[in-house]
Amino acid sequence: MLLSVAGVFLPGVVAQIERDPYPIPLANVIPFFDRNTGRLDEVFINYSSDANKGWAISDGDDRYIKDTRRMSREHTHRELMHVANYISPFEAEQLSKVCDTFVRTLVGLEKDLERGRWGRCLYLDNHLAFFLRGFYYLISAARRSRDYLPEITRISEKIYDSPADSTRSIRRITNLKNHPEHVIKLRISIRELVYQIKQWQEKGLDNPKRDMWQDNSGNFVQAYELFIRYYFNLVPLPEVKRSSRK
Repeated sequence: MLLSVAGVFLPGVVAQIERDPYPIPLANVIPFFDRNTGRLDEVFINYSSDANKGWAISDGDDRYIKDTRRMSREHTHRELMHVANYISPFEAEQLSKVCDTFVRTLVGLEKDLERGRWGRCLYLDNHLAFFLRGFYYLISAARRSRDYLPEITRISEKIYDSPADSTRSIRRITNLKNHPEHVIKLRISIRELVYQIKQWQEKGLDNPKRDMWQDNSGNFVQAYELFIRYYFNLVPLPEVKRSSRK
């Protein structure tokens, strides 16, 4: 097990790892907060491949925005307040698209960990931490609840680096490199999370006959928390039942 207390790595040998850039498929998921109250205003989603389009998810109405050279178009997706804490069809579609990019990234990360491609892991680390922070608020906004995901999955800004300082990323990946037994557990948690995301998509997000009153994401939430704990080395780890796959 890695030597840490509440996700803070203890001093140790930090090896030099050079970043190995590659195209990261993650969606851009950016939370915006009210300057006066600090409350979540909305979470904005866009993709590097289609930067002129964006989707905004909030506790209430959601938005689709498209900008062109000639005009800017915005469409509001209304939500009745008494059902705003359920995932609407518009929100389900956007969540599933974001999850697609998450799954592709996780699959790549698991392979890089298996093959010891630490330069790629280092390049991904800060992007992933930033995404995970946005992902927490995205689901919180869609469910209109700050308690839907475990508090430990609300990634602090202190956990990832600034553009001028890579200390946290380097230390995190170096610790993984130096502890192969932890890497094995992390890889298992990634595989389980990928499986549970796909199950959530199939049974809920992508299902045209889904019952919006029924929540199909329970196993995903557990797998997500476990992945967060292993990736950021947050201890102690809870006991999580593995799902039965039929």
